Amino acid sequence: MSPDEMLGTRVGRSSEGRNCSSESKRKRGGQNYETIEVIRNAMEFVNDRLKTIAD
Repeated sequence: MSPDEMLGTRVGRSSEGRNCSSESKRKRGGQNYETIEVIRNAMEFVNDRLKTIAD
């Protein structure tokens, strides 16, 4: 699973050819909660990977 797949991010292309988040300009209700959950899931994933490497 790639980091983008794990975090649920999508990269779009703007008309100028710059990379940008597809939702970077929009705010939705519950966004802070979703962000916290993404961070927690990422930390758990990385911790599991590090434990596997250490063993």
